[in-house]
Amino acid sequence: MKAVAAVAPQPVISWDLFQEVALSCGIPGPLIPKAASYLHELGSLVHFNEHESGLDDLVVLDSQWLTNVFSDVITLKHNFVKEGILSKKDLPQIWKPPAYPENVHDSLVALLEKFEVAYPLSQLPGEEGIIFYLSLSLSVYFFLPNYVQVLNQRASSSLACYQVPVLAI
Repeated sequence: MKAVAAVAPQPVISWDLFQEVALSCGIPGPLIPKAASYLHELGSLVHFNEHESGLDDLVVLDSQWLTNVFSDVITLKHNFVKEGILSKKDLPQIWKPPAYPENVHDSLVALLEKFEVAYPLSQLPGEEGIIFYLSLSLSVYFFLPNYVQVLNQRASSSLACYQVPVLAI
């Protein structure tokens, strides 16, 4: 991991760069995915071998950076989220370079979806939005896909929202 950090001081790198560094450290090409999986299990890096979601090209070297990805979206510090809906066009205002390079924004959205923090929502033609779980005051809101159609016919899939009171201990 020190070799990767020396070559790539940023918190996230591409799979191709990770492979180059691994090869330069003497790891044979066919063993690189197993090495990445092992380092992922140890918590030294985050990598998902999921080609269909596009996450296979992302290698996160700093887990705190990944935590910031989530917390910067699920925060009350900005006003981009309206009724649980975040427009994709607002993401560059939340994930600003250099901390969040624009070339990884699609992968970050895929991570939000993978961890069920965000769900894609088709809105008006030409616009994309994200619906996600929010915890506000002493209530927890859950958006459940494919259950009941809401949001005034704006949703492409059916959704239900339940409010569950939470007792703070």
